[in-house]
Amino acid sequence: SEGWQNGWWASMESNTWNTIHDNKKENAALNDVQVEVNYAIKLDDQWTVRPGMLTHFSLFHKFHSFVGYRKQYKARINN
Repeated sequence: SEGWQNGWWASMESNTWNTIHDNKKENAALNDVQVEVNYAIKLDDQWTVRPGMLTHFSLFHKFHSFVGYRKQYKARINN
């Protein structure tokens, strides 16, 4: 979802056991989730900066859980 006027942006991505392990030993419907949240900082009428945060986690110990941060810079020209 994206709300350019209020500045918030978010997305979520997930994988199942089948997509990661070629349909072998399905133990759960969902085992890998990635969530990204951004806020747009308006620099002027034509430019914004979006510093982002990426959160990535897994439900099973076979995958290493971590929380990471990512900087993301996008430009949008407002007409």
